[in-house]
Amino acid sequence: MQTNLPVLPAVTLAAAAMLAAAGCVSAPKAADAAPSPDGAVAAEPAAGGAAAQPGDAAGAVAGAAILEPAPPPEDPSMPADQFAQAVARSDLQQIALGTLAMQHAQSQDVRDLGQRMSTNHTAIQVIVGKAAAKQSIALPAALDGDDAATVERLGALRGAEFDQAYMMFMAGETARMLALYRWQYDNCTNADLKPFAMQTMPIIAVHARVADELNKVVNKEALRLAAERKAAEAQAAAQKKAEEEAAAAAAAAKKKPTRKPTRRSSSSSQG
Repeated sequence: MQTNLPVLPAVTLAAAAMLAAAGCVSAPKAADAAPSPDGAVAAEPAAGGAAAQPGDAAGAVAGAAILEPAPPPEDPSMPADQFAQAVARSDLQQIALGTLAMQHAQSQDVRDLGQRMSTNHTAIQVIVGKAAAKQSIALPAALDGDDAATVERLGALRGAEFDQAYMMFMAGETARMLALYRWQYDNCTNADLKPFAMQTMPIIAVHARVADELNKVVNKEALRLAAERKAAEAQAAAQKKAEEEAAAAAAAAKKKPTRKPTRRSSSSSQG
């Protein structure tokens, strides 16, 4: 089955000059990064090859390990130096995972995504490094903690299982990074990191959109099961609440004292 999922553009026009000046990538073709009429970044159609296929229910759930993408952070605010460090950690992880995708993925779409992520984040890594250096911000040089554990976990997978686990993680992680970039875009006042966030956020937005679209294909069955589980949990919670409210109303009715009828006085009755 062929899909029409887009392949990531190498850069957007807004960041093209910045990336080219850093010596990381050549200037993009207009077809690669031209904005669409609605303002979104247009991307070329996916290259030919094996399309992503949804696995069966058991395979999707067991292979992905994560049943649905992690939600974006409720509070993405952070100081500029912490943002730069978060970007650097993300770059290191995305380069490592993109390399794994090129080696371990079964789907050509997933391999293409991995290649684009590795390319984009290699360029971003250089640029955020220069911005951080101007502000004397120390950036991590190697993965550690949960980031390293994720790379190790995915590195043990192959084929369809890798595709499912990688895309489930990517759908959540790219949305998380987009939230961080968007907050800095709106609120950052740092003279070097504010322009970096503004120029790079369109690229991260494309990452998030494409990862979400591809995840919906690769993990179609797992996402369906997760949606059904959520709906069942919501229905059970609503039913429990209704039962508790009915029980409380019945208990309150039993405690309410019964008013005895009062006899009218003779004088009032004669009046």
